Amino acid sequence: MILLQPENEYSIASSGILFPNPVYFSTVEEQYRYAGIVVPFISNDAYPGGHFAPSTGIGAVDIYGHDVRRFLDLAMIRFEFTLAKLCNGTLLAFISCLKRSYINRE
Repeated sequence: MILLQPENEYSIASSGILFPNPVYFSTVEEQYRYAGIVVPFISNDAYPGGHFAPSTGIGAVDIYGHDVRRFLDLAMIRFEFTLAKLCNGTLLAFISCLKRSYINRE
């Protein structure tokens, strides 16, 4: 083992939940250290939010990383949902409307 990612995409929370929670994140890290893990910690935010990046305080990792894929996926789902609402909300109407919108782009 050369690196360890203590948590995956700890980047967003439901309303009413303390986020980001440095006490939670540092507790997760401490559990790995207690188990004898001594390699550097890395992170993977779901988007470039800087959560627990190096030098940010309690729970900071050694190497920060992020991706954008999940938020692009959510944007596409929102677009498709909006399009479905505009197309009367039925699956067949949605498919027909989606085909029309795709054809109109060409």
